[in-house]
Amino acid sequence: EGYLKKITPQSLRMSSEQKYKEGDGPGRDFEATNRAEILVFTNRQQAYKARLADFADAKASILGTYLPSHLGMDEGEAVVAVIAPGDYSRQLVFFFENGRAAKVPVSAYRTQTNRKRLVGAFCDKFALVRAVFIREDCEFLLTASNNKALIINTALIPVKATKSTQGVIVFTQKGKNTLTEVKAAKEAGIKNTDYYRTKAIPAVGHFLRDSDLEQPLQ
Repeated sequence: EGYLKKITPQSLRMSSEQKYKEGDGPGRDFEATNRAEILVFTNRQQAYKARLADFADAKASILGTYLPSHLGMDEGEAVVAVIAPGDYSRQLVFFFENGRAAKVPVSAYRTQTNRKRLVGAFCDKFALVRAVFIREDCEFLLTASNNKALIINTALIPVKATKSTQGVIVFTQKGKNTLTEVKAAKEAGIKNTDYYRTKAIPAVGHFLRDSDLEQPLQ
């Protein structure tokens, strides 16, 4: 729901029961120092840059800081991803509904000035499914609306220096089918990963078999 909670390890140990807005939950967590920068990406293809020092320490019993208000976002603008870019040496991968993916170096978001809002932060031609921050190439499980699945290594996606790149087709979608979910493959609960893994793109994937799921679909 767009809240950021900065909490010390000591406070976290004292109370691990976190308060969230009803229906909400943790989107991402990471360790960082107070000097670290964060990049907040929104559904308007904008990125906002801030320092964690600008946020008050929070307790487990409160919601935290509401990012749209704190960062002065436009009306209707919502958070889609938050990353801590560190030394800006890593990469971002954007997955879109039409099965395309774009890999952009985080260094593309480094600025020489104190600009807080970066426009054109990623492609605005397709609906975004998920943006992921990767330290090194890794595998993701992509699932489509027709229950087809594909495991892809991000090493197959070429890096593009332009933030707004349309990327490349990785998961072929036909008719009204769309990419609906992206998960880290190692956390996706798939037993027969070789069946869904591709060594080349674009790929059509395979229908998810109930026997391959650690927790069968209801």
